[in-house]
Amino acid sequence: MKQVADQLRGVRVLVAIAVLAVIAALAIAGCGDSSDATGEGTTASGTTAAEDSGATLTKALVIKKGDAICAKTDDIQRQGLEAFEKKNPGAVQTPKGLEEVIVEVALPAVSTEIEELKALPAPSDEVAPLTSIYEAMEKALRSAEKNPLSVGKSLGPFREPAKMAKFFGFRECANAL
Repeated sequence: MKQVADQLRGVRVLVAIAVLAVIAALAIAGCGDSSDATGEGTTASGTTAAEDSGATLTKALVIKKGDAICAKTDDIQRQGLEAFEKKNPGAVQTPKGLEEVIVEVALPAVSTEIEELKALPAPSDEVAPLTSIYEAMEKALRSAEKNPLSVGKSLGPFREPAKMAKFFGFRECANAL
């Protein structure tokens, strides 16, 4: 009996760690200063006038804006997890509760994140690698939607897109799922 209780306690700890890892990995807490590499200040929207014009961005600006999108997703997921835990105390310590929080909180935010990342106007020589990253993220999202608990297993389907994002130069989004 004690052995079963110990195993359950261990599973609960692993589930709690997985939930935190999932939330952290799905989006990133990023920050930046108020000037870009050119020294331009930012507008009220937090972007430079050149960025607001809709012009193609440099790779550095794609990374900067992408990491900001991932940071926003992280905040949304963190707030969603807190609300979920408040509404359903202890639920994330069960496989059913973990699946519910992934489906209701984590994955919708990732879907929005992908769409926002895809909307960034990339330089022509960076379109192919960015498209590959976004397609890998979409594939991972579809896989996670079919099997939400796979996300808690070392990033599950999001492992490869995270590696690709890191290789491209993203810092914050490299941890995103």
